[in-house]
This record gives sequence, structure tokens and C-alpha cells, in this order.
Amino acid sequence: MPINTMRTRMDPQLVRKLCLRGTRPMQRTSKAPPMNNIRRNNLVGATVWRGFVFGLIPIVFFSCRPPAQNDEQQIGQKLDSCYHSYLTSNKEQARTNLFEYLKIVPEIKSPHGQAYNYLFAYSRLYALEAKVGNVDLSEVYYIKAKYWRIIECESGNMSESDIIDIAKSMNTNQCLLLVDNWDRSHNHGQDPRYNSLK
Repeated sequence: MPINTMRTRMDPQLVRKLCLRGTRPMQRTSKAPPMNNIRRNNLVGATVWRGFVFGLIPIVFFSCRPPAQNDEQQIGQKLDSCYHSYLTSNKEQARTNLFEYLKIVPEIKSPHGQAYNYLFAYSRLYALEAKVGNVDLSEVYYIKAKYWRIIECESGNMSESDIIDIAKSMNTNQCLLLVDNWDRSHNHGQDPRYNSLK
């Protein structure tokens, strides 16, 4: 069959479609084109990164805030409050403040810090009871003060010979002197108030 005869037999609409394919503008549709893998991965990565950044903001914010008072500072404030009340109270209230002080001491984490504060609390109780005439009770508190002085030395890694010397040299007069000097130095040179009250 001749070539020109084959051309005449082709459908003119088919020829027109074949010639115009790719030349027509793309029609808009309501559907978005399908998302390829690269674009999907980029979108997921951006979402994860955005979540990480926004999750990090509160962490940075709270870490930049001034730190809250730690436990040791709070314990120190409670001990100072009891001690200040002891200095400015009558004998009954001073005694109660020292008992409250003793309840706080176990909260101290350092063994040396505990022993040191027990030593001073029992030394003050000894001095208070001795000054108001409770001799027997004052001797009990003195024994406790001496015990905690030894524990304080041990927790400070002192040698046994030094601890023995300190234990032998400690006496009731030394205990009274320790308390009086400490209290006056923290009370504008004055004795605790209970000393001046009858």
C-alpha cells in the first residue's frame, strides 16, 4: 500500500491529539500532586527539628532561671532561726528552741556537720540547765556534748592520740566558756536573754 494512502486513512482527531500533546497548559485541579519521597522526607525532618527546637526552649528557659535554694541552705536557715530565738527568749522558750534545733540536725548530710551541731546544741543545753540550777540534767547534757565532740573529731579524721587528748582536756568549765564566747560573739557581745531573766 502506498504511503500517501496510509496517511489519508488515519483518524484526523488522533493526529490532532498526537500533535498537540505536551503543548496544552496544565489544567488546575483541586487535588495536590502526589508527594514524592524526597519532599516527604524533608517535611518529616523539618517537623522533627521544629519539635526539638520548641521542646528545647522551656529547658533553656528554666535552666537560665536563678537556681532555687538547695536543701543545705534551707536547713541552715532553719537552724539559724532556732538559734536566734534561743538567744532572745526566756529559759523555757530557749530550751524549746534548742530541742527544735536538735530535730533539724539529722537533716544535715555531712556527718561532720551533724556532729558539730549536736556538740553545740548539747553544750548550750548543758549551760542553760547549769545556770538555772538543774545540776543532774546539766550533767547528762554535758556527757552528750562530750560524746559529740569525740564524734566530731573522728569525722574530721583526727588521730586517736589527738582525740584522746581532746577528750581528756574537755571539762564543764571549758564547755561553759565555749558556749558563752560563741553566744556573745553572735549576740552583739551580750549573753542570751534567759541569763538576765529570773
